[in-house]
Amino acid sequence: MQGIYSITNTVNGKVYVGHSVDCLARLGQHRSKLKSGSHHNPHLQASVNKYGLGVFVFAEVVCGPFDQEELVELEQFHMDTYRRSGVVLFNMIPASGSRLGAVVSIESRRRMSVAKMGNQNLLGHRHMLGFRHSAESKELMRLSQLGNQKALGHQNTLGFRHSETTKREMSRTRRLRNALLREAQHVAAA
Repeated sequence: MQGIYSITNTVNGKVYVGHSVDCLARLGQHRSKLKSGSHHNPHLQASVNKYGLGVFVFAEVVCGPFDQEELVELEQFHMDTYRRSGVVLFNMIPASGSRLGAVVSIESRRRMSVAKMGNQNLLGHRHMLGFRHSAESKELMRLSQLGNQKALGHQNTLGFRHSETTKREMSRTRRLRNALLREAQHVAAA
């Protein structure tokens, strides 16, 4: 059943609040991860390691037919209600359904930075601008495409004609894209 669930430490009163489209299955996943010592929330895992799984109450708080947006709003409402009443939450992120407000450690920042170093696909990276392939490289690329049925200029594509339906759809998409570009340019100029 869809809804909001909680995991409560009965010794210190701390609570973890979450939402799911299947609360019982999700609570089972939490219990399994906590039992194996591999839960994604280190605060909750540390608490289970310290007090044992037996002192935790796994419960559904609200059940019903909700869409995703309603679930996020309900989760946020319950998180805020617990906080106002002085309950400390295990939840690491203050806003439900968002990473906004999450604190990233210096070590995590360093690891993310190292992971991105040398990534030639990052937005705005123009590592190939002005680069020219050698004749040898061009020949190797040509040879690698021999027999590739989808390669540009392959004999099977010569004389190929799109259907009228496909042509109309391509035209409609092009007109829509151009209209959006013009609108974006107009907004940027204003």
